[in-house]
Amino acid sequence: MAASVERAVIEAFVERVKVLPAGHPARKSLADQEVRPDRVALMQLWGRSGLGALRALLSAGIERVSVARAEGRGRRFDPVKRLRIVWVGEGRAE
Repeated sequence: MAASVERAVIEAFVERVKVLPAGHPARKSLADQEVRPDRVALMQLWGRSGLGALRALLSAGIERVSVARAEGRGRRFDPVKRLRIVWVGEGRAE
C-alpha cells in the first residue's frame, strides 16, 4: 500500500503545483531546481532525486498527509476515499 499512497500523493502534488501562484514555496522550490511545474518534469525530478530532496519538495507544498483506515482487509486503495492532504497555508484537509 505504501507505493499506492506515494503515487497518489505525488499525483495530487503535481496537480496542485500547476495552479499555485508563482511566489508559493512549492513553486519556488521547483524554480530553484529549474523544473517546470508540469507532470512530466515533476515525475522526472521525482525519479532522479534523493530522499532529502523529495522531502524538501513535498514539504514546500504539503503540511500533512493522513490515510484513513480501509473498510476491510483486502480492499483496493482508493485515494479519493482514504487520502487527506493538508496543503501549506490552508490548514484544512482537502
